[in-house]
Amino acid sequence: MDHGFLNVLPVIVAAVLTIITRETLVSLFAGIILGNIILTNGNIFAAFIKSMTDIMTQVRGNAEVIAFSLLAGALVILLQASGGVNGVVYSLTEKTSVVKNRKHALFLSYIIGIFLFFESSINILVSGTIAKAFSEKYKISS
Repeated sequence: MDHGFLNVLPVIVAAVLTIITRETLVSLFAGIILGNIILTNGNIFAAFIKSMTDIMTQVRGNAEVIAFSLLAGALVILLQASGGVNGVVYSLTEKTSVVKNRKHALFLSYIIGIFLFFESSINILVSGTIAKAFSEKYKISS
């Protein structure tokens, strides 16, 4: 079906709402509902049901990714709160002197980002957390 300008209206509404409200999920949901209102020729009830059905059929894959990311993020926060990250920095700087200066800190952060890769977003969480700790210790600007 060709609805002309109405085809891009949900995207524009979602983008504008995101900018105004700073609530990405709510804005995307509003865009989905508006798109389905257009597809159902103005039937708001049918559009809401279709939106829920569309979202629920996609939930399993999305839920697994979201749950994995949340659990990995929680693990990184736990490591920070328990002092594990500071322990790693202490071990590599004071105890074994593997990292002796700013250049070594940056290089080790780079190497951790490459060799500690097992999933893209988790790689960023872990290597970024360790790089931040090194940056704070050696006063490297971010």
